[in-house]
Amino acid sequence: MIKALCAEIVFLAFHKKTMKERLAYLFKGIVFLPFLAKDTLKNERKLDASVSMSAAGDDIYPLF
Repeated sequence: MIKALCAEIVFLAFHKKTMKERLAYLFKGIVFLPFLAKDTLKNERKLDASVSMSAAGDDIYPLF
């Protein structure tokens, strides 16, 4: 997960036009990496929970 976030930050930074923008995006990405990782992990857990809840309710409907 951390490797994927780092790759996305680098990808975003190196698609900026000037070196100043690239360095700014890299710096901000490194600073906010722990917060992004925490939010990503929390969203993955929510997604897993919602998938399991929706799958559990599928078998209560009668088949005609």
